Amino acid sequence: MFMTMANGLNVMVADDEKPMAEIISAVVEQMGHSADIVHDGENALVRIKETPDHYQILITDHAMIRMNGLKLVENLKQTAFRGKILVVTGYWTLQLEDSYHSLGVTTILRKPFKIDDLRAAVRVMASGYAK
Repeated sequence: MFMTMANGLNVMVADDEKPMAEIISAVVEQMGHSADIVHDGENALVRIKETPDHYQILITDHAMIRMNGLKLVENLKQTAFRGKILVVTGYWTLQLEDSYHSLGVTTILRKPFKIDDLRAAVRVMASGYAK
């Protein structure tokens, strides 16, 4: 497992809304983690498949171009990626929530979300990794 700073983790942010991706990335980096940004699910899948142990956390939007978040998570289950996944989205239904939960996603933030809620979610996810 690759670590970045003293206690920092490697986080991938996948969101086709560039301003949103930048905000999420900035928050993650302010927390002491490293963040890489991609703007669609296909690129996220390719990057994670190349180095599945590199990322400890994936923060993904649901409604993205080329491959949505749900399809991304489904595809990641076929790889060596074992990181934690946070879904952030403005599009939501109970059926979609059930679909993510069935794939092991436990943390979902609905847009618009509070920055403090994002920090709290990342903090909880990061707490599972040895310091």
